[in-house]
Amino acid sequence: MAYGETGEDGDVQTYTEEDGLLRPKTHVSIPSTTWQLVKLAVPLFLSSVSWVGMKATDTSLLGHLEEEGTLYLSAVAVADLWTSSTGVFIQGRVLGTFVGQAVGAGKPDMAGVWLQVSLACLVPLTVIPLVLWSTLTSSVISLMTTDTSLLAPGALYAGVLASALPGRVLYSQLSQYLTARHVMYPTTLSAAAALLANLGLGLFFILGLPSIAGFPHQFGFPAAAPVTVTSEYVQLLALLLLGFVIGHHQRGAWPQNGWSVSNLTRSRIGEFYKLYLPSALAIGSDFWRVTVIGVIAARQGALEVAVFNVGYRFLWICLMFSGALARAAGIQIAIAIGSSSVGAAKSIAKIGLALVCLGLVILSAVVCFCPSNLAAIFSSDQAFVQRVVEASLPLAALVASMNLTVALEAIVSSLG
Repeated sequence: MAYGETGEDGDVQTYTEEDGLLRPKTHVSIPSTTWQLVKLAVPLFLSSVSWVGMKATDTSLLGHLEEEGTLYLSAVAVADLWTSSTGVFIQGRVLGTFVGQAVGAGKPDMAGVWLQVSLACLVPLTVIPLVLWSTLTSSVISLMTTDTSLLAPGALYAGVLASALPGRVLYSQLSQYLTARHVMYPTTLSAAAALLANLGLGLFFILGLPSIAGFPHQFGFPAAAPVTVTSEYVQLLALLLLGFVIGHHQRGAWPQNGWSVSNLTRSRIGEFYKLYLPSALAIGSDFWRVTVIGVIAARQGALEVAVFNVGYRFLWICLMFSGALARAAGIQIAIAIGSSSVGAAKSIAKIGLALVCLGLVILSAVVCFCPSNLAAIFSSDQAFVQRVVEASLPLAALVASMNLTVALEAIVSSLG
């Protein structure tokens, strides 16, 4: 027997009676599901790309410090090889799966429990890159390149950037807690605020624009990392205000005992790590492969590593886009599984994968056919632009193949 119920968005959700229980029907509307995934992917993309976008903004601004050529681009590139390969410990994004399943199972208070578990589990993992970036960057860079001029600026950039890690991890978990429950606007607005803050502060303190008579404020490269760190905490503050202080979106999805050590049971911590560690390592395998390419580029020369850095930025931004679509599908899959609708979960997975493939075709085409325009964003050096154009075809192929692999891993991990 079938039953109908009107959801909060006005759509009618139909149910069937199976073994005395009401279970959602497995049929999903392709247009409706597609729209839901895109609508959910936008804030997920913004929350992920804000960090990448801030780093890309830094790269672009530093590339236009004309008196230094590609020196600072190269220094940031070798520093990023080190920070990205060790930062994978905090890259896993699985909290949305736990929250989605809790919501789908009709236990929204467990969403708050899993948020507390995720924060407790990530504290020791955050300490690892924080210590590594702060203490070993110079030594590692010296192993990557023989250009000693890159050591000091690279170590400075990574060392200062380490102070953003606590805010970055906290923002990541809080945004997943909200978006997995379809609370979108705090993440969207806070990410936009961070990108605007990073661009505005970067123009003002790195390039010294606009010029103000009697008030020198161009600090060049030394201001790059502090600008990014400041923007990261602006983003966190905006999310806390919009999502919790003003919006009170923790209501109805928080345990009755509030913040409590009793929520951190051994079984929950084990379940979280069992899903988190493979997810982080899967992402890490991609970063480590790219790091090897970067080390080879660094040994070729400063121009080559600068070209690699920009290609890496393209790749990372595309990864955030395809990953957002995959994670949106993952959240919806988790909700469907939590409500025992396995057929709907399978349909959502197929639609999500189709969207990812379509997005990667478009992104790969942009990288392949518009390389000079993309390169000009980061530097006006003609030798640099020409090298980017020469590398456009293999880069486009890497965008498609690597990002599709990561998306497939994200969709599979949503099954728990």
